[in-house]
Amino acid sequence: MSADFDPELIEKIDRIMNAFEMAKEVHDLLPPLPEEVKPIYVRILGALCRIRDKDGEARVSDINRTLRLRLPNTTRYIGELADLGIVEKNQSETDKRVVLVKATPLGEKYISELVLLSYKQIAEECSISDSDIEIMINTIRKLYTAIKEITDDRDDVHAHE
Repeated sequence: MSADFDPELIEKIDRIMNAFEMAKEVHDLLPPLPEEVKPIYVRILGALCRIRDKDGEARVSDINRTLRLRLPNTTRYIGELADLGIVEKNQSETDKRVVLVKATPLGEKYISELVLLSYKQIAEECSISDSDIEIMINTIRKLYTAIKEITDDRDDVHAHE
C-alpha cells in the first residue's frame, strides 16, 4: 500500500463528488420548463425580478453582476430572451452605453410561475439557514477553484509535451 494513500481523505473526496452528482440532478427534479426556456433564463428572470427598478427595468451589467456570469454570456442569453419575446431591451435615455432589460407580459408570467412560485415552494420545503447557505456556496467555490486549477495545470503540462 502506498504511503500517500489516505483512506479517510479518499472517502471525503468521494462524498464531495457524490454531493456534486446529487446537486447536478436538482434541475431534473424541478418542474419541467416550457420547451423554449433554458434553466439559465429562469436565473436571469429571477435576477431581473430581484434588482429591477420602479419601472421594472434593470441594467444588463447589474443582472450580470448578480449572477456572476461572463458578460458576453449574459448579453447572449438576454438577446435570446428578447428574441423569444420574454424580455425587451432598450437603450438608456441618459447613458447610451447602458442597455436596460424589462420583462414583457410573457416574461412576467414566467417570473410568476417559474421563479416566484417555484422558489416559494422550495423555500417552504427546505429550511436551510443563511449561514449554511453561505458555507455551501463558499465551499463549492473553493472546490471549483481548486479543481479548475488542477485541470488547468494538467492541460498546461500536456500542452508543453
